[in-house]
Amino acid sequence: VYTLGMTAQRGLLAVIAVGGVPAEPTLFVSVKMGVVPSIVASDCAVARRGSVLMRYVKSSRVSSLHSGHGHSLGAAARILTQLCCLHLLFVVLLASAGAVDQDQWEGPHLPRPTGKYPIGTQVLLLSDGSRPNPIAAMGPREIQVQIWYPAAQIGGARQPYAPKSLVDLFEKQEYMDVPREQLERWRPLQTSASTAVPPNAGRFPLLIFGHGAGLSRVSYSAFAQELASLGYIIVAIDFPEGGLGVYPNGRVTTFEPAANDEELDRRVNAFVRDASFVLDSLLIAKGPLARFGPRISKGTVAIGGHSLGGMVALSAPLFDRRFKASIDLDGSPVGRVVQDGLARPTLIVLNEPDAAHRPPEKMGLERDREFTDVINKRGTVADLVVVSGTTHLSFTDLPFLVPPSMFAKHGATTSPE
Repeated sequence: VYTLGMTAQRGLLAVIAVGGVPAEPTLFVSVKMGVVPSIVASDCAVARRGSVLMRYVKSSRVSSLHSGHGHSLGAAARILTQLCCLHLLFVVLLASAGAVDQDQWEGPHLPRPTGKYPIGTQVLLLSDGSRPNPIAAMGPREIQVQIWYPAAQIGGARQPYAPKSLVDLFEKQEYMDVPREQLERWRPLQTSASTAVPPNAGRFPLLIFGHGAGLSRVSYSAFAQELASLGYIIVAIDFPEGGLGVYPNGRVTTFEPAANDEELDRRVNAFVRDASFVLDSLLIAKGPLARFGPRISKGTVAIGGHSLGGMVALSAPLFDRRFKASIDLDGSPVGRVVQDGLARPTLIVLNEPDAAHRPPEKMGLERDREFTDVINKRGTVADLVVVSGTTHLSFTDLPFLVPPSMFAKHGATTSPE
């Protein structure tokens, strides 16, 4: 039995003995509701509460993650601490959720944000003159983004969830295999964000976020508006040729899967450059994003994404050191990350369907080994979370937008709330 040093604030952590001596230090922790725990460990900790499994993989040196009472941390640790607080809130909420209730679904909706800030949002088109446009025959590379931010005031028109032209494209492309009659119900949906409202005068952490392959930036609106209400600035990117999008000039971008690993690596590297260009536009304060630059807390810049966007998030800090942390929602390590490991503190969240729909155990072990290898390359601080009762698309807005039965038949039994 291994014992690791640990502390907790406003609650208890229970250590459970495990038989035998594990290959690496292992700690099972029961996290009490309402607790923001602090774990001081040197190698690996695994925690389970309800339907949530948390595995903390630390570097070989003792490191401390906590809510900020009396310890002096470097810039990377500070941004990770902030993200860990978000991560633990996310975990506790999911742990307390029961099975999906088929009878209580209220129809397509986005949950109301819980933070104290009113939310603003804008959809903007950026142009990178240093690279060609992969969609048009000529001209600069165009990158459509949607920025979500803490607003200075409440007011203004509400931002629609998806414009008519985008829902039309969703129907044409059979978006996420959602039936047409369900997609039609998305048309009147609105977000909780207002358009054309000025940003709050404070400074806030920045998260640049990328969508999954073949998806759209709008499919992460619940996530984006919740974080904006809590005091984060989120810039969601429509990757050119990475998913579905309709630009202000009417140009449409669609998606074809990569033909091979080399093509996938090329695309990921191109999307990493897109993320860096977006960051340039904010920090240099040029172009449509210029007015938001002064609102960025420049030492707290992270990159995140789902699936393909998660691959980009894992890779980006290897190319751009301005990204201080990464969040990967169900994306696999590819390209340079496999050889070089993680460059920055990283949060990795993976799906796990119910037992009847789970892939063979061998595949799960291979996935665990893949991430363990990447984390151990440099001994980078990383949190790996496996959420039981979820599927790959559980990390999008889809669970809020379609009947629970559509998800349950694929093994998603955890309520999205």
